[in-house]
Amino acid sequence: MVPINKWNVYSFTPYFPIADKIQKFFAEHPDEISPLSKPFDGAKNFMGELCKIAKVTIVTYQRNKRWEEVSLEWLEKNNIDFHDIVFLKDKTKFKGMFLLDDCVHNLKLIKLAGNCIPVCKDYSWNKEWDGLRIVRYDEFLSIVRNSLEDIQVN
Repeated sequence: MVPINKWNVYSFTPYFPIADKIQKFFAEHPDEISPLSKPFDGAKNFMGELCKIAKVTIVTYQRNKRWEEVSLEWLEKNNIDFHDIVFLKDKTKFKGMFLLDDCVHNLKLIKLAGNCIPVCKDYSWNKEWDGLRIVRYDEFLSIVRNSLEDIQVN
């Protein structure tokens, strides 16, 4: 089995022979899966700090309406700060300053749409992204702070 930090594609299909069954199970069992999920290390603090300096909109795609509801419940349960949330299959429809994502496909489309600046959260599966990239959350906070300072100066 290949450890997740060695994955080099966004999908988990190449790493699991039963990937289609896993996807189906995920779609059908949000109430069993979501409560077990924990925030990434540092994510809660990052979102809190980001909300202090900018309007934060979570842009996410969920499989169905129940997953959208469960996502909202999860954010509340884990006390994740944000100002707004939008559920979009097509993230290029989002208009804002930045969009932080880990999927190269999304990042490329966002760059082409020009509605915001795509920023890649670095993982082993997105090494081919040649645009703006962060490894740590504090790097994104610095990008946002510097951009806001530039706007205030101009």
